[in-house]
Amino acid sequence: MMAWVKVGTSNYNPIFSSSQHPSSYHGFWMNCGPSRVTGAFGDGTGGFTPAARNSKFANLSFTFNPNEWYHICVVIRGAGDMDIYVNGIDVGGSYSGSASSMVNNPSGDANIGYHRRQTQEFYEGTIDELKVFDAGLSATEVRTEMCRKADPNNPNLLGAWDFNEPFNAPQFDDLSTNGNDGNRSGGALSVISGAAVGDTSVFIYPLTINGTLDLGLSNIDMVSLSVASTVDGMQLYRVDNLPVDQDSIQVAPGINHYYGAYSTGAGDLYQLDYLAQPGFYQANTYKVAYRKQNDSPYWTEFNGFLSPSYSSSPNRVHREEYVLVGEPPCTGPSQLPAFYTDCDSLVISLPATFNNPQWSDGSTASNRTFYQNGSFIITGTDDNGCLISDTIAIQVNTAGFSPIPDQDFCDSITINLDPNLQAVQWFDGSLNRQRQFFTAGTYWYRAQDPLNGCAFSDTFELSLSSNGVVWNEVFSDLDVFCLGDTIKLFPPQGTQIVWPNSSDSSFTVYGPSTITVDLSAGCSDTTLSIDVDFTDCDCRVHIPNAFTPNGDGLNEKFRPQSACEFLSYHLIIFNRWGIKVFETSDPQQAFDGTYRGQPVPQSSLVYQLTYTSARTQRSVQGIVNLLR
Repeated sequence: MMAWVKVGTSNYNPIFSSSQHPSSYHGFWMNCGPSRVTGAFGDGTGGFTPAARNSKFANLSFTFNPNEWYHICVVIRGAGDMDIYVNGIDVGGSYSGSASSMVNNPSGDANIGYHRRQTQEFYEGTIDELKVFDAGLSATEVRTEMCRKADPNNPNLLGAWDFNEPFNAPQFDDLSTNGNDGNRSGGALSVISGAAVGDTSVFIYPLTINGTLDLGLSNIDMVSLSVASTVDGMQLYRVDNLPVDQDSIQVAPGINHYYGAYSTGAGDLYQLDYLAQPGFYQANTYKVAYRKQNDSPYWTEFNGFLSPSYSSSPNRVHREEYVLVGEPPCTGPSQLPAFYTDCDSLVISLPATFNNPQWSDGSTASNRTFYQNGSFIITGTDDNGCLISDTIAIQVNTAGFSPIPDQDFCDSITINLDPNLQAVQWFDGSLNRQRQFFTAGTYWYRAQDPLNGCAFSDTFELSLSSNGVVWNEVFSDLDVFCLGDTIKLFPPQGTQIVWPNSSDSSFTVYGPSTITVDLSAGCSDTTLSIDVDFTDCDCRVHIPNAFTPNGDGLNEKFRPQSACEFLSYHLIIFNRWGIKVFETSDPQQAFDGTYRGQPVPQSSLVYQLTYTSARTQRSVQGIVNLLR
């Protein structure tokens, strides 16, 4: 099993699984994590235990870069006889499990990007050029298949999928002769691939100093790669059709192909030599353009024409693609696509060959972010000093959708999303367009506008409407009051109420009584009887209005007097300038008329006293006179 992959951060990314079963391991499978590759098979004996499978896993010395393509291959010959390759290099590994036979579930489907074990596992990342062989390939055979398209005439090829169907195609075709076509499911999206795959390829493992790797077409051109220090391996491939994205280059007449280089290590350096063959070569006509990988829309020209060859500096890194471009100087086409579009905002980065840019709105920036639609003319010069001019149109799309309104409900509520929305996912992972809720809360979902593919997120509130039980809870703390109090009752928010005096706003209670009220809300109507009891709260606090801290032994200190048992107590005293001269939470602590060890002058002081007892809560303030 082999494929090109971009690996996400999940610890279990299933690339391929030959069969699925809800209660036991079956078939064979290949998966990877951020720094791990695993191949395995199951014997179908039941259960998800090590006894029912046999695995080999390789813990890598590096972590997969989620923005880089890697080639992964697992070769399974039997128990204890497996190989794991990354970029054509055998990375070793360790074995786990004791199954000895490989059993495929006869009714289970093979899956790409999904594996059923104790839990359902989904691939996080990107997969391209997946091939499955009925043969234990050697290292040379693995490297041969790595950077070239599948050969349908290979008798050992069980299935191959290049995913080159239209972006919205419901089916993926098997390139082998076995007809193992598959269906798109689970929201899998198609994207332009940047994998290093061509129609033909050559390789050297390892590529040593002074060694070269060559590939070409007779009578047209040839590409050579060489290294200043040995690398583990190097692949050189040729794509026998023009690149899809040519807006930034003028492909040379007679050229219908381009080349790609891929080294096994991300930091490997090499030198490119591109030769135009005699009979094809023309002086001061052709240049070499490069890009980083297949899905890049921009090409960059190396400075200088072929004469008849071009040699780069020995600092080309890891992987690039090359094409022969050019017409006589100053006859090239525009360098930019005519139309740009994206969601919410759009970033345009001019290619390195677009020098001295001047936008029609006055900007001279090479990188710009746009939030509105518009058209612009951009002028500048290319690397040959020729004047260039481009006109581009910009379209910034936003998701169009009807947000779910905040709502009240009684027992449950059903939310129906627009059936045309794409890629729906709720806060809890559900993909359903219809949801039923039984509890109040804040809920959200994400989706895509089906017209322009723009993503959005919608949040709404669901509130549980009150019922008769809630009314009792609202009034439960209003049943006992202190003698002398006057109580004014208001209806709970969001309800309609009729008091005994036929008022629908408020009702005043002056003494012990039983109050009957009619309540109604969105979900219920109820009649309540409320017993209001007035009692002597038995917590009277006497606060003196003067004290005389003059040393005569009489009325020397200020302290409120009470027989109450306080649950809380807080006394603060301020002088006439607002300075706090005393504070205590101890009912037994008195103010002796001093502040910071000095007598407070005769004056009027302001006190604030807050206290609670078992039946009373009060906050009072007043004046106490300090006399000397």
